[in-house]
Amino acid sequence: METFEQILEATGKYGYALIFLGTFLIDNSGVPLFIVAAGILVALKKLNGFVSFFLIFLGLIAWDNLLYFAGIWLNKSLSKKIQKEKVSNRVSGILMKVVDTGYIIFENNEKLFLFFCKIIPWIGKIAPIFAGYGNRGATSLIYFAMGDLWYCSAFYFAALLTGTTIIRYSKLMGLLGFLLFLFLYYFSRSTIRKRLVEYNKCCKNEKSPISR
Repeated sequence: METFEQILEATGKYGYALIFLGTFLIDNSGVPLFIVAAGILVALKKLNGFVSFFLIFLGLIAWDNLLYFAGIWLNKSLSKKIQKEKVSNRVSGILMKVVDTGYIIFENNEKLFLFFCKIIPWIGKIAPIFAGYGNRGATSLIYFAMGDLWYCSAFYFAALLTGTTIIRYSKLMGLLGFLLFLFLYYFSRSTIRKRLVEYNKCCKNEKSPISR
């Protein structure tokens, strides 16, 4: 609670710039500290409601776009490095296996990641990179934006109406989101295991199944 009070004080001091940066750097991880802080300050009439909400939403989608295009770059970069042997096959192979595994998990829980990823602690923060890495269409960004909208709306308006009380329940909401992810992951394990087996076979040809 003390940490949040410091964030609330800093947000009141630095205003809109900190709302955007805080949302961009921290709140994408499922810890909506700056979203809640903005809602409280708007309730206290210290900030404009429309501007605050817009900057919160912008911070969320800006992060999604950044990681989405980073995923596209990563796919192309790893493929070129293997083809030109700029790095050892072992190093690039390990990196590709890590990213491909993340993508396979993303693919088999795609709806969860697209609409609910932001409420999953930390995992949701990196979900857009798997969409880009797997060459998912740019429409994925629209779905991510829809997830961002409900995520920021839920915590923003809850803070606007209930004040600091929402802080007590934000961790519970994040925990429930993470448990939901684990629940869906459990029931998709067989599919994921099958895809990983296929991936390991492709590794023998030193190519990622995603980038083919």
